[in-house]
Amino acid sequence: MTARKPPEAPEAPGVSAAAGPGADAGLRRFGAATLVAVAALTVAAHLAALGPWRGALWGAHFYAFLPHWALVLGLALVAAAAGYPLLAGAAFVPRLPWPDLEAWPAGARREALLVAAAGAGLVLWLARARHLLLGDGLPLVSRVMQGERFHPLEPLSAFLQHGVLVVARELFGGAGTWRSAWSALAVGSVLAGAAFVPVAWALARDLAGPRPAGSRPDPAPAFGGYPTIGGHPAATVTLLWLLLLAQGYVQLFAGYVENYTFFTLALGLYLLAALRFLGGRAPLLAPAAAWVLALALHLSAAALLPSLAVLVVVGFARPGRRGAAARDVALAVALFALLDLALSRLGAGYELLRALGGVTATLREGAEAAAGGYLLSARHWRDFLNEQLLIGPFALLLFAPLALRRLTRLRRVPAPRGLDAAALFALAAGAGELAACWIAGDSNLGYARNWDLLAPAGLVFTVTGLVLLGLGHPPSAGTRPWPRDALLGLALAASLFHTAPWIAVNAVPARALARFETLPLGLGRTESTLGYWYALEGRRDLAAPWLLRAVEAAPGNSRAWYFLGRLHGEEGRWARAEEDYRRALELRPDRDEYRFGLADAQVQGGRPGAALPALRELALARPASAGRWALYGVALLGAGEPDSARAALAHAASLAPGDTRMRIAVLACGAPGGFARCLRVLWPAVVQSPDR
Repeated sequence: MTARKPPEAPEAPGVSAAAGPGADAGLRRFGAATLVAVAALTVAAHLAALGPWRGALWGAHFYAFLPHWALVLGLALVAAAAGYPLLAGAAFVPRLPWPDLEAWPAGARREALLVAAAGAGLVLWLARARHLLLGDGLPLVSRVMQGERFHPLEPLSAFLQHGVLVVARELFGGAGTWRSAWSALAVGSVLAGAAFVPVAWALARDLAGPRPAGSRPDPAPAFGGYPTIGGHPAATVTLLWLLLLAQGYVQLFAGYVENYTFFTLALGLYLLAALRFLGGRAPLLAPAAAWVLALALHLSAAALLPSLAVLVVVGFARPGRRGAAARDVALAVALFALLDLALSRLGAGYELLRALGGVTATLREGAEAAAGGYLLSARHWRDFLNEQLLIGPFALLLFAPLALRRLTRLRRVPAPRGLDAAALFALAAGAGELAACWIAGDSNLGYARNWDLLAPAGLVFTVTGLVLLGLGHPPSAGTRPWPRDALLGLALAASLFHTAPWIAVNAVPARALARFETLPLGLGRTESTLGYWYALEGRRDLAAPWLLRAVEAAPGNSRAWYFLGRLHGEEGRWARAEEDYRRALELRPDRDEYRFGLADAQVQGGRPGAALPALRELALARPASAGRWALYGVALLGAGEPDSARAALAHAASLAPGDTRMRIAVLACGAPGGFARCLRVLWPAVVQSPDR
């Protein structure tokens, strides 16, 4: 390997050696205390969640839904990790083997990482989530099945999701059912997780710090029996690697169908490119291009813009490298422009900058509206801390105290010596994500269900927290070595104690449903989601009570009224369904699916004329939609207007020339019983997904 610059170089990650031995020792003691405190807090939160706080501690209550032996096994793992350094010198305790992959030939190392990625992909697939209750999983599967390939907040991710469905659906019997589409989309999540494995390894290598060229294993193991290599413990990279793979955000890679899997992978590439740029081993273009890719996958990457600005400043501050920095910035701007052009073609006039401005304005307005209320309320603090524990635990809980320590230390140490470029980058990246998490946590889904929106930020917090921990620097002269591998082993055990049951609960539908029932989503959202899920499962005996509980708890829950309408329609109770749809539409007159539901109840209930005004308006709103014109034509036929019906249906057939049902409907306009035939053959196939 090429030797990196010594720790005192301005661009080296971690604590600046110029800060002095005393400051170095103080930071290390604080970092060690932070690792131990987060591990203890994690275990304590899980134990507290077993009691009456189960609903309040929704970020740590997984053992309540697992067998008792799982908790015993988890506690034994943490106890072993905590006690091993103390017992490592005893003759009866074996030393742990730590293979030094850095000493392997490059080809063998690549093969080992490929095997690890394939193995991780297999594990993620076997342990994948067996439900769609969290995030926007339920509507997302439906939208992708209908052909959605673009979303203004995640333009490239939506396109990739559609591509994954097209490629993988044949593995599961085609995409005709929501279950087959769900399984096909889960493939993309697992593949992204497998690709994250080598990215995490590369991040771990950079976080572990420089290793002297030509170093050999020390004859006398240090740090409680851990072998060292040139003063660099061989276990450090492996422990960091596993730690990055053991945080709560990895649930995204376990068959999760939301769009955040590709985005999380892109964030990993951005962080890796940034660290390598700061270490002088990559051009500025590398992190800039990775950021542009992340932004295209999800607009929330804008939260990392301050950290990218730090990288640009560092690039122009390096003597003799300003020309290269200017070139890279120009290339990054050109790449952004090309991406904007491509997305405008994909999204029919979509403008990336305007979309970014709209998201920023929405967040600002929401923050201003809630500044004196919800954002400062005890409920928001509760949900925010649960969220951060869920996607960690060694994420924000690691980053925040270390960031505060660094900032308060600046008052005693001159800035050029007390804060290096990597630490400044870490502070900027973490602060941007922290602001986004604080403002954007809640939504129409509820905080606990909306966890996936903030999960990618967990990776940023973990990496930036480890940067601030200063693992890459040896102790300054006159200070004692600190047992970093022992501490990392404890952090890894606490992370597995938290994340393994989180994945295990989601892998078993009954346990996931039992957990979901306890989530404090509010506004009837827990009840309405469970009702819809049971309806999809064909369990109407369970769906109806949950939906009724939803409207009793929150009469303003439009989704619950809509799902009740669909349930009553499937039972043939069209008058009741019409009433339910009308209630939903009164609450949300902007929802087209509610208007189609009301029209369905009116037509199926024997009043097609009542549905004509709404169906005509819906068809004119999207004149290129064959399904909308077909529905309007069938309603016209039922209302006794065969000539107008024939014209509307003929127009629908011209928009969908490959759909034989449209042509049959045109012929039915002049035949006896034509309306009944259209209502039986064409209407049900179109009304649920008219724009498909």
